[in-house]
Amino acid sequence: MKKFPTKTAADMTNEQKIQALKDAAEEVNAKIKLNYTGSNCFKNPCLAAYCDNIVLFVEAAAIRGVRGGQSDFTGRSCVVYYPQITNQSKQKTAVSV
Repeated sequence: MKKFPTKTAADMTNEQKIQALKDAAEEVNAKIKLNYTGSNCFKNPCLAAYCDNIVLFVEAAAIRGVRGGQSDFTGRSCVVYYPQITNQSKQKTAVSV
């Protein structure tokens, strides 16, 4: 059995959370999207995982310390998204004039 660090999301940077979710996605053959804009994202792009088995992905993410995902179904697969995890380096920033 794999041993994972005992970090919680509170101890992790945004980049560490993204990497943890990428690792979880790889383990369960899910696809990561860094700019998902679901209905509960309030127009703020966030990280999402498209998967066939939501339970396996959520469990793999939780083992790595990332919890709090919300889910939706796309018709062909399910999506688990994390409104609190944004890919800040990819987002455009507004500039006040």
